[in-house]
Parts: sequence; C-alpha cells; structure tokens
Amino acid sequence: MYLSDEEWIATMVEHAGMPEGLAKDIATFGIAARQGYMGAVSTTVSELLGREPVRVRAVLEAHRKELVGAPA
Repeated sequence: MYLSDEEWIATMVEHAGMPEGLAKDIATFGIAARQGYMGAVSTTVSELLGREPVRVRAVLEAHRKELVGAPA
C-alpha cells in the first residue's frame, strides 16, 4: 500500500512531529521522482573519479562479511 502525498505529509506531521512546511518540502522529492525530474544521468562522478562509479549495493554486497559478519 502506498500513501498519497497528502497522506504522507499528514503522517509526518502527526506521528513524527515534523512541521507541515517541511513535510511538504520533502514530499516534493517523491513528486519530482515520479514525474521523471530525477532521472537525469550525469557524467560528473566518473569525470571526478577518473573511472566509472560503483553502485552502493555492489559495495555493500562485496563487503557484507566485514559489515555484518557471516550469515547464520
């Protein structure tokens, strides 16, 4: 189940004590993502690093044992 933007804002205000203005501001990130505004891909990271970036998931998986120990 997903919350509407209005439900999310109301929940953050009521249950997290977040000021309504801040909750509305943060909600705009989800709105923008759904509308495709955050889909742009930049070459800045690879230009700064001199190599392709590595996804966070790949780093976490590669270092799983060091981070959480061997699975039981």
